[in-house]
Amino acid sequence: MSKIVIITDTHLDARQSSSIFLKYMQNYYNDVLFPYMKENDIVDLIHLGDFTDNRNNISLQANQYIVQGFGAKLKEQNIKMELCLGNHDLAYRNNSSVHSLTGLEYAYRDNVVIHQDFSKVIIGNQKFMMCGWVNDGNYDEFIRMMDSYNDKSNTILCGHFEIAGAKHYKNSPPAEHGMNADLFKDWQDVWSGHYHTKSTLGNINYFGSLFYITWQDYGDNRGFHVFDTETKELEYIVNEYSLFKELVYNVDEISDCKDKFVRIVKNTKPESEADFLKYIANIEKLSPIKVDVVDNTIVYEKVDHSDMDTETQQKNVKELDEYFSEYMNVNYPDLEHNQYITEHLKVLYKTVIESSFKGEN
Repeated sequence: MSKIVIITDTHLDARQSSSIFLKYMQNYYNDVLFPYMKENDIVDLIHLGDFTDNRNNISLQANQYIVQGFGAKLKEQNIKMELCLGNHDLAYRNNSSVHSLTGLEYAYRDNVVIHQDFSKVIIGNQKFMMCGWVNDGNYDEFIRMMDSYNDKSNTILCGHFEIAGAKHYKNSPPAEHGMNADLFKDWQDVWSGHYHTKSTLGNINYFGSLFYITWQDYGDNRGFHVFDTETKELEYIVNEYSLFKELVYNVDEISDCKDKFVRIVKNTKPESEADFLKYIANIEKLSPIKVDVVDNTIVYEKVDHSDMDTETQQKNVKELDEYFSEYMNVNYPDLEHNQYITEHLKVLYKTVIESSFKGEN
């Protein structure tokens, strides 16, 4: 029995080379993905593009992990990875000549195949056509391949496609731009990266990102797929590890906040601001990475758009440091140097947050 693990849109070095997210991704690869492949005797891996996040800049820490961490695991477990380049992997928007995986490709030639253009691959009992990101430099060649390939019904087309009608995120509107889905209808299946939510358009399957990277991923499953080349069954393994946690004030129990980005949704006004600040303090005791507040208690405001009057809900999003002055004024109104202490708390908070994102000690 031959099985394949499929991942996509991993965006290594995301969030401005955040050391927090780099560690999160490393831990998932080392503690979940590679052990899963080892336990299930899987030695084939397909990556559908956007292995890295920033086409112009990759941190030294991320580069080190790509070669000494990820690549070393491929070699150790004798895994062969077929990778279809995504737009974030490429230095230029209009051609695929320079990409971010050169070091990995050269260091592990027996384990890594990078697909810049189009290549036919057979794994187990299944034929694949691997495609790199379609751009101005290879579009004509891509169309020629699509027109001339004569075994589409028995071949899975893999790539990082921008197709009209698909959604980037769960709550996004369908994309209005991109290739027409009808172009792909004759293939056995189409597996694609690029859009981060898991979705289906006919025979086109967007597999969705492996990781939770922004708040737009919250409440929408991320994970990887496992394909059996004999039975053609496709299994979805949900990623159960996220750095995001949302709590509705006075509704949700405070838990699971350690090392998380916590968002407090404030739908009802507390009896006093001091009560709300104590609620935040209880969350802070659990060592979250960061706490933000979405304040929905300010709900309606008249807005004049030309001749049209509409009522729109205004959400007031507060950073934690905005509550320092309120806390000091409520609890220590007569304290000498109240303002001085408040400003220094804000500076200290800002310094800690910026340092944590940059990976500084």
